[in-house]
This record gives sequence, structure tokens and C-alpha cells, in this order.
Amino acid sequence: MKKIDLSVLSWFATLAVVLVVLFGLATYLDTNREWMETQHQYNDVMEGRWEKARLQAESAHQPAPAAYAAEPIAIHQINAVDLRRVDRCTTCHVGIDDKSFANANQPFKTHPNLDLITLQHPSEKYGCTSCHHGQGMATTAEGAHGFIHKWDYPMLGDREHLTKYVQASCAQCHVDPTKWAAIGAPKLARGAQIVKEKNCASCHRFGTEGGSIGPELTYEGDKVPDQFNFDRLKDSLEAGTYGDEGKKAHIHDDIVTWHYYHFKNPQAVSSGSVMPNFGFSDDDLDALITYIMSRQHRVVPAEYTTDDAKIKAVAVQAAVVKPAAAAPAVAPKKMSEADLKANGQKVFTANCASCHQATGLGLPGTFPPLAGSEYTNGDAKRHIGIVLKGLNGPVTVGGKSFNGVMPPFNTLSDEDLASVVTYERTAWGNHGSVVKPEDVKAAR
Repeated sequence: MKKIDLSVLSWFATLAVVLVVLFGLATYLDTNREWMETQHQYNDVMEGRWEKARLQAESAHQPAPAAYAAEPIAIHQINAVDLRRVDRCTTCHVGIDDKSFANANQPFKTHPNLDLITLQHPSEKYGCTSCHHGQGMATTAEGAHGFIHKWDYPMLGDREHLTKYVQASCAQCHVDPTKWAAIGAPKLARGAQIVKEKNCASCHRFGTEGGSIGPELTYEGDKVPDQFNFDRLKDSLEAGTYGDEGKKAHIHDDIVTWHYYHFKNPQAVSSGSVMPNFGFSDDDLDALITYIMSRQHRVVPAEYTTDDAKIKAVAVQAAVVKPAAAAPAVAPKKMSEADLKANGQKVFTANCASCHQATGLGLPGTFPPLAGSEYTNGDAKRHIGIVLKGLNGPVTVGGKSFNGVMPPFNTLSDEDLASVVTYERTAWGNHGSVVKPEDVKAAR
């Protein structure tokens, strides 16, 4: 009789143990999912509320409230058929429509402006991701928020402030930009105002209008990360271009992140960019990104759109920030010619060099030269007026034609504007006259 090889039995026994462990682990994970734990916590909160109410009633010798019936542990799903959305967000955000959770922490916190949302944007009709973006079918926080590999449309915000840019979605249905601030989207309205103030259409095309120097922005909000280069951005962050804030930043390859750093320093993100560094404030950065993300193909059915005809428009700026008290009048600072030139070079580098170049030679066919120009060597008042108020339309410089838009730099102080004009009139071999701050003050 052949002897049985006991080593085979030991292998079978080992495999059996491994399978039992794996099966047990799979069962445990399947019955202890993240969303299940959240719903158990919700039931615990509601059970605690009932217990508190029962004890209060008992001490007051009143009838006890009906016992709390725990919600069944199940996935909650919204089918917004018209918008082709399937969202499971309320699986974890179970208190989203309950005013009693107004002061709770996430994920139970009541939706902001609940009355407006409930009455005008019922969740069963609009869903959640139609406004917030993210991944509606996901059932984990990370997956649902969309900041995961190869999910192209994360929530309209960042990891710390998930709804920072959500007003971008208002433009899908609310088609009148003059009413955006009035309907509760002041950040979106301010973004549109910035685009107009900075004459972005002189370089970028928006729909049927605008220039061709920069990328078209008609549907910028529809783009996906693969259409952007993040390598230069990451190199700039590591090099400290954005300071300590940038070094500590967690970069997710999404287009909101790309635009945020691009608007802060265009050349640090896009090699060869001629876009000026406008020095946007944090509030204006948020507003500009909100507007850019609103530039999407309209996908809502026609009956969802509204021109808000009965709503009275409000001032955009007042809806965004509280106007500062008027500063007392200050006499222009006395500056020597050397001071003007030194400061002027700094102002020029920060505001003008990206278009007119550090050499003052401009870009052929795009931005006119300042070196040897009849404008920088001619009448000082005309030169001041151009920098102060901008220039729009065809112009001939050095016998060559240019047709674009130069934004006004009227936000510069009298000293800075006088400095940069003086620098332009005396650099690169130019022989224009010196401009004083009082000259600028008189021209405003």
C-alpha cells in the first residue's frame, strides 16, 4: 500500500485556513463599509435625541415621545432623469434636508440656504452633482468628492473647501449675467466683471468674440486634466516660486488647481506665456476661477433655463466685499529721476514685461515695441493716458500695424504709474521726458 504524502494534506489545510480568513475579512469589510458606519452614527445621534427628549418629558411628567425608529442601513439614490444624473450623495449626507442639523458637522450638516435649495432646486429633480460635480455613484467620501486618480470632474472646490467654486454651476440655468449677483451667485458675477475689467477678450476668445493670442476659453470648464501640462507647475512649486504655501500644497491634477496657480503666476505654469501677472487678490482669484469653470456647454433642458426677468440686478462689487472707507487725500510723493527709473523697472517687470518683453521690443504682430516707439518718445500726456486708460483698436507703431487691447492700469498709484512711464520713456535708448506723480494725478 502506497504511503500518503502528509505534506499535501498540510498544504490543503493551510489553504483552507487562508480561504476562511479571506472569506471572513471580505464579509467584515462588506458589512462595515464607510457609508454604513456613517448611517449607524446618524441613527445613534437620533437615538440620543430621542432619549434626551424622553428624559425631559419624564421629568416634566409629560407623555414620552414616540420611540425613534432607526433608519434602515441602505444606499440612498437620486435619479435626476432630465439631467441624466444618478447621485448617492445623500447616503452619507443624511441630514442634508433637516434644519435641526444646521449646526452639525459634516456629513450631517444641513445644506446652506436650505429654503432656497428646497423650494427652487429640489434634490429629486436636480440631484447633487449637477451643481457640485464629483462622482455621484461613489459611496466613499474620497470617491464621491472626486479627488481620485483619473476622475476628471471633482467637486467644484478644493479639499479644504469643497464648495468654493460651486456658483459656477448657476450659469447653466441662469443665463442673464447681470442677475447673477442678485440670485445668490456674487462670486460668479465678480468673475465675469474681472474678465471684462482686464480685457481678457483681447487675447482669448469667448464664443464668437475675442482674440487669438491665448487659448480659447469658450468651454474652458469642460476641459479635462489631460489637456493641461502639470509638470511645469509641479517644478515651480518645488522650486519655491509660490513660497511656502506652494511647497506645502497637495497637488491633485484637476483643472481648478491648474487655473489657480496659473492666475497667480502665468509664466510659472505655462512656458512662454505672455499673460501679465495681474496680482489678483485671493477673493478675485476665487471669483475668476468660478467664472472660468462656468464656461461649459449648456446641457440642461431648455425648460430649466431662466432669464430671471423679474429679479432686479444688484451691484456686483457690493455683493462681494464691503467697500472700504475712502482714504484721505495724500499729496503725490516727491521722487527723484533715479527713484522713478528704479521703481519703474520693478513696476514694468511686474505688469508690462510679459507683453512688451524685458527688452522693450514687444512681440512682432502681437504686442507693439516700446523701444524706439513714437509713443514712448513723444507727447508725455498721450503716453500717460494710454497707460492710465488703456488702448483699444488698431494702432501703428514704427510703421507696423497692431490691433489689440491694452488694459488700463488705473489701479496703480500715481507714484508707480509715473515711475513706469518714466522708465519706458528713458530705457532701451529712448529719449522721452521724465514724468512726475503730479502729472499722473492731473491726468486722472
